[in-house]
Amino acid sequence: MTAPRTTPARSSPAVCALGLLAAGAAAVVWVLARFWGANTEYADRFLILAGAGWAAWAARPELAALPARPARLGYVPLLLGTVAFPVGWFLQAQVAPRPVTIWWLAAAWLAAAVGFVLVLGGWRHLRRLAFPLVFVLFALPIPNRILVPLQFYLQSATTTAAAAVLPALGVPVERSGFVLSLPGGDLGVAEACSGVRSVTALTAIAAFVAYLRGFGPVRGLVLLALSVPVVAAVNATRVVVSGLLQEHVGAAFIRGGWHEALGVAMVLLGLALVVGLARLIGGKPDPSPGPLPGGEGGLDSPTSCVPSFLVKGVGGFGPCLLLALSAAGTTVAHVIGTGTEEELVATAPLDQVPYRLGSWQGEDAAIPDYVREMLTFDAATYRIYRDLGYEAHAWVVYWSSRNAVKGYHHPDVCWPRRGFTQSTREVIPVAVGGGTVPVTAREFARGRDKQLVLYWTQEGRRVWTEEDERVALLTSDSQHDWLGERLFRRGRPEASGRLVVLIGTQTWGDGAAIRGQTLELARLLAAAVYRACPWAAVGADPSAGP
Repeated sequence: MTAPRTTPARSSPAVCALGLLAAGAAAVVWVLARFWGANTEYADRFLILAGAGWAAWAARPELAALPARPARLGYVPLLLGTVAFPVGWFLQAQVAPRPVTIWWLAAAWLAAAVGFVLVLGGWRHLRRLAFPLVFVLFALPIPNRILVPLQFYLQSATTTAAAAVLPALGVPVERSGFVLSLPGGDLGVAEACSGVRSVTALTAIAAFVAYLRGFGPVRGLVLLALSVPVVAAVNATRVVVSGLLQEHVGAAFIRGGWHEALGVAMVLLGLALVVGLARLIGGKPDPSPGPLPGGEGGLDSPTSCVPSFLVKGVGGFGPCLLLALSAAGTTVAHVIGTGTEEELVATAPLDQVPYRLGSWQGEDAAIPDYVREMLTFDAATYRIYRDLGYEAHAWVVYWSSRNAVKGYHHPDVCWPRRGFTQSTREVIPVAVGGGTVPVTAREFARGRDKQLVLYWTQEGRRVWTEEDERVALLTSDSQHDWLGERLFRRGRPEASGRLVVLIGTQTWGDGAAIRGQTLELARLLAAAVYRACPWAAVGADPSAGP
């Protein structure tokens, strides 16, 4: 007779700890989902989380067969993760999900997960779960210090390649920055078409293919490295195909649903190239483990569903206690953080800015949909002001601290990408009420087209310095001082929010007259904005409140 198979009893503390760890993972996924909602280019990253979950689930038979050899050293990452998670949650409760808070929470959860596996299972268990744990990182937003320069180089490479290939296919091209002028119209290589969105997607695909084919670290890293030129080649192909469609079929076939379909086709092309490269590199798929000696722990055995570190007798009280304390701390942090942010939320009724400013008369202009999607602001106004034949385009954009999620956009980035070259730049103090606004005046030229751009950014009442702008170009945020300010705030909090004011106009001759007129418009516009948003008034007494 065959002895009846029994499922080993599970350790209640260990199962409880695993449940708390799963709750923490769900919380991180919720934060990621909020970020994906504002950054739709990351919406496919849930597939990476699904892949990580599948890899961890598929490891159950091996985890059941491995003996549990707890490593007390695991308490170090476990303690770090359980302490850091509530702190990170307190920060994200006050602001929109930003890359720094998402990475903070993910790193804290991963540290806790690593510690949990080490304390209950040991090093061999951690090694088996290493891939799904690391693979989770591909779902996180690329840090902006990497994203911004990477986006620029990929955008440049894509534009250069397309400008070289299209003439060879019979389509004449003139290039201005990241804009290709074709006979049928301009074709702009926007940030979305640079290939930066495909980097994490295709590198994640490369990592998963390497895992499935059983590649070691060396071959896996080689495949990951090769996926980057694949991204550049695929997106150059996308721009070339778009140019050919525009010239030979019609511009309507590179917009809307056709544009999205072409993007999907390029992703599939990238997938095919990655799989082809994997075959060239070599390696065979890792076969599924068969039944273990003695018939125990195999795929057809009930015991294969229970990892050995969850079996009764292994322990789990310590991790369960630490994770329970962390969960309680996270709940308290959420309540305190949300309440603190309610004190800091500023409003920006920009519709109260008058259309008549001195001798300037304004009228509303439509804000393009791509600008709304790109900036995800809380409020914005775009007006065209005219005076004595002069015309100036004025933007005022406001983000609450919760919604300042998207990448920071700046004249020094936007104008050069449209083919303009900056000729002058200076800071001009403009007196407004009881304070002075340091307005940055830039002049750009593209052939005979000359433009003057007046610009400033402020957080609350503080106007950004040149160093703030420089850091923002790298990180898409103004320093990370806000982390310390929100963790160790003292005294009465002030209302916060980010305001960007930009005024652009055409110039001719020496530009002196239009410069003077536009600076006067900047003064009048700033005064009107501060009347609508007193919390932002430069030079106002902070103790008076917003």
